[in-house]
Parts: sequence; structure tokens; C-alpha cells
Amino acid sequence: MSSFISHVLPCRRQEPAATELTAGEICKILSNPRRRQIVQYLQNIDGAATAGELAEWIASEEQDKTVQEVTSGERKAVYVSLYQTHLPLMNEMDIVDYDERAKMVALRVTASILEPYLDQSVEEGYRRLTSIGTLGSAVIVSLGVLQFGLFGLVPVSVWILLGIVCLISMVTLDVYAFRQRTPPLPQLSSGG
Repeated sequence: MSSFISHVLPCRRQEPAATELTAGEICKILSNPRRRQIVQYLQNIDGAATAGELAEWIASEEQDKTVQEVTSGERKAVYVSLYQTHLPLMNEMDIVDYDERAKMVALRVTASILEPYLDQSVEEGYRRLTSIGTLGSAVIVSLGVLQFGLFGLVPVSVWILLGIVCLISMVTLDVYAFRQRTPPLPQLSSGG
């Protein structure tokens, strides 16, 4: 394993190949959850892994189990798809370095172009925050429209207007935040 790592990891420090990924290639890689998981796993361990380790981890994610709970059948189903489809494709696109004989996989520097599309941690926190804000606004506006308790001191029309303003604000904020966290795909080249 260490000879493979010493052979592959220098590839991570090399400059990207002269041909960069097109928008179509980026979409092809990201369109499949298993290919996204391969990139995420290799980024998280910051190194190389065997195809078997990848298969175990992906199977555990798909089955919502720990790696130890994954059955051999579940692991094998993932392994076969990695071995026959995903790893050769990703190797061909210079996303990973895949040694079929040693069954070792390592992330290449070209994969860094995919990072902005894979960052989920910020998005999860943002979704939680907007959900709480939306729910809170809906509750307060509903209490006002129903004229419940002290909320009844303000006319219903004001509560309806406030609800509309909150809705427009949340949608505007969501669209703005989406544009900030999602970089535009590169333009498709005319050559394909």
C-alpha cells in the first residue's frame, strides 16, 4: 500500500492536466451519488484507499448502517459497481488514480474543481437556520392573523402584509445564498 501511496500522492501535487473538465464532465461525475461519495471519502481521509474500503463506506452510507453492520452482499453490490463503472470512469477523467491490480484509489489534483459542488456542511446549517426562521415567522404571523392575545392589538391587514414581507425576504435570502454557495459551471466547449 505504501508504494502505491508514494506513487500516487505526488500526483496530487502536480499541476492539473492541460485539458480541464468541461461542464458536461463535471455534471457526469456529480450526477451519480456513488461518484460523489468516492470524492468525499478520499477528501476526508486525505489520501488513498482500497476499492474495498470505499465499497464498505459507501454501502454503510447507503444502508444507513455502520461499516461493521454492512453485509457482504451489500458490500459486494457496491464493490462491483465501483470496479466495473465508477472507478474506471473517474480514472479516465483524471479525478482519481486507480490501480486495478492493487485495487487502490487516490484523489488527483483535478478533483479539486469538484469541491465547491460537494460542500454540504454549510448548506445543512443554512437550511436549519432558514427552517427555524420560516417557522418562527409563520407562527407569529398566524397568531396575529388569528388575533390571539396581544397580537389582536394589531390589525389583520398589517399581519398579512408582514407575512408577505417575511415570505419575500426568505425567498430573496434563499436565492442570494444559493448563488453565493454554488459556483457557476464552466461554459461548455464547442469541441465537446
